[in-house]
Amino acid sequence: MIRLIEIFIGITEVIIGISALIGVAIVQTTGIYGFSPKPVNVYVFVVVSACISFILGVGILSKREWARNLLVFFSGYVLITKILKYGGLLTFNSDIINAATAMPIWGKDAISFFYHSFVILFIALFKRKR
Repeated sequence: MIRLIEIFIGITEVIIGISALIGVAIVQTTGIYGFSPKPVNVYVFVVVSACISFILGVGILSKREWARNLLVFFSGYVLITKILKYGGLLTFNSDIINAATAMPIWGKDAISFFYHSFVILFIALFKRKR
């Protein structure tokens, strides 16, 4: 069961990475109604984050200890940004997916918050001894 959860986490990270890379590339290069191209700093942030998610997902699927450790750090970073965002201490003026989508941004943030909390708890509780 533990290995299945690890596979789920790895696949989820790979999907997050690939979908973010594809999504940001489409938004930046085409004129899709409701989606405006983002500033360079937002674009670079999303590309770097997406690459990190993809690499961590592949590392988790390959049973690499470094990937488990870095995923805890990366998930903690995501949690901190969500807490700061909803505490009013951090603002993002250029979310990649905006109000034109079916799910509100706060819903996506909530899913992200609970997923990354789960990742940290799972890895902390089931840390493998090698």
